Amino acid sequence: MNEIKTDYDSFLAEIYDYSPYFGKERREKDYATQFYLDNLPDKNKGKILELVTCTGLLTIPMARAGYKIDSIDVSPAVHEIVRRKMANEPKKVINNITLKCCNAFDYQTEYIYSAIVIPDSFLHAVADKQLQEELLKKCYKLLDDKGTLIIDIFVPWEDIISKGDVKQCTRFRTEQGELYIVYTHHLINSNNQTHRFDFVHEAYKSKKKFYHTIVYRYMYL
Repeated sequence: MNEIKTDYDSFLAEIYDYSPYFGKERREKDYATQFYLDNLPDKNKGKILELVTCTGLLTIPMARAGYKIDSIDVSPAVHEIVRRKMANEPKKVINNITLKCCNAFDYQTEYIYSAIVIPDSFLHAVADKQLQEELLKKCYKLLDDKGTLIIDIFVPWEDIISKGDVKQCTRFRTEQGELYIVYTHHLINSNNQTHRFDFVHEAYKSKKKFYHTIVYRYMYL
C-alpha cells in the first residue's frame, strides 16, 4: 500500500475546493464569501490583508470586487492553484492580488491595512491559545485605527462534542471526475477545547492513501 503523509501541500491543495470539510461548501455556496464582501470597508481606503490565501476562494472574489489584496500563505502549492485560477481572470483582477509565501506569524511590513480577513477558520486551526492571541495582536498592529477585522468562527457539532470520538466516511468527485473516499476521525478534548480531525483521502479503486491531521481550538459565540 502506498501511504503518503501530507499536510496542506500538493495533494490537498489540488482537491481542497471539492473535499468535504474544506472548500466544497464555500465553493458551492456564496454565503461565506458574501459576508466578507458585505462587511469590508470602502475599497478606495487601502489594501486588504488576507490570512491565509488557501486556494483563493475568497481572494479572487475580493479582487473582482475591486479590492487590492496582500494574501499570505505558507504553502507554495496552494499559491500555485491560485495562480492557475488567476490566469483565467482579467488583468485588472490579477493586478489586485499580491501573493506572499510566508508564515503569517513571521510576516513583516510597514504597511497599515484598512482590513484584515482570516477566512477558512484559520484562526481556529492555530490550536494553541497563546498563538491565537499573538496572531490577533499582530492584526491589531497591522490595522488602521478604524480598520476592520473579519474572522470565520469555527463551531464544532454539538453531538460530536458530547460523544468525544466519532468516525465518518463520505465521498466526492473533483472537477476532473476523479472519485475519492474520505475517512474522518473526530476526537474532542473538552478540557483543552480542541477538535482534532484525522483525515484519510483514498482514490477510488486505488491503494494510494493520503493522511493529514488538523486540530481546531473551538469556541462558542
